[in-house]
Amino acid sequence: VLALWGGAAATPLLQASVIASVGSALGLPLSWTQVTLSLLLASTAVGAVPAPGGIGPVDAALVFTMVTFGAPMSLSAATVIGYRVLTVWVPLLPGALVLSILVQRKIL
Repeated sequence: VLALWGGAAATPLLQASVIASVGSALGLPLSWTQVTLSLLLASTAVGAVPAPGGIGPVDAALVFTMVTFGAPMSLSAATVIGYRVLTVWVPLLPGALVLSILVQRKIL
């Protein structure tokens, strides 16, 4: 039970931490609490939209909620793009490398 509830709570908190870190690096004028609330509101608002991983609708809703909290549109959009780069695109590189090695060694 602890692993289930702990994992369910940790996932959005870690995602919010990445968004807050990227936003802080870019000068986003929102606190960690506001960024976390923005992520939770955006995720809840677009929960009914069938999109893989929430990519697209959640991003737009996240930018909208951060702008609602008083952040500039350009910084909000740049923060969300940086968040997606760090959480979706960067992990693909080592994964593709490992997959390539496993295929070459005929493990897969």
